[in-house]
Amino acid sequence: MKKLHLGCGGHIIPGWDNLDLRPKNGVIACDLTKRLPYPDNSASYVFSEHFIEHLDEVDGFNLIKESYRVMAPGGVIRIACPDLRQYVDAYLNWDPADLDGKKFSSGTNFLNFAILGEARDKIKYLSAIGNSRDHGHRYYYDEPELAKKLIAAGFINPIRCQYHQSDTWELQQLEKRLPMRDMILEATKKMV
Repeated sequence: MKKLHLGCGGHIIPGWDNLDLRPKNGVIACDLTKRLPYPDNSASYVFSEHFIEHLDEVDGFNLIKESYRVMAPGGVIRIACPDLRQYVDAYLNWDPADLDGKKFSSGTNFLNFAILGEARDKIKYLSAIGNSRDHGHRYYYDEPELAKKLIAAGFINPIRCQYHQSDTWELQQLEKRLPMRDMILEATKKMV
């Protein structure tokens, strides 16, 4: 059974099919807004870290549905992405003593950067961040929203996981990015 790493960028996981739009160093070229190049029920695991937020809501949901299609019954999907709820909480409960307070001048400044500055290039700020870079974010999720989409695609039992932690050993220690305001959800394809 295959193990699929979707939107891998430069993070290659040995023993996995690492897929990204741009092929390089063992990456399989794949437009993840299209049908995945795998037959039904052919993958045991799907992992994606900081990729789904680069798709709009429709393409993100289609990728979840495609992951379900290629996953064998009992297979597990693991998605790590920014957590919109944590961005909003940081805004509502802004503490300048927090690590973010060393870079941003206020909760408003932080939230504008988190939502707009990571989506559009060359927005200027008065705080220590200066200019933003275009990271291409197109849709943010919180836990209820991502869980709802996983369930709508057919997955069961979405659970929130800690960084590098999973009840499934194949899904442990996969994240490369340091955790910030992230969310990691796992869900299972039900057995037939």
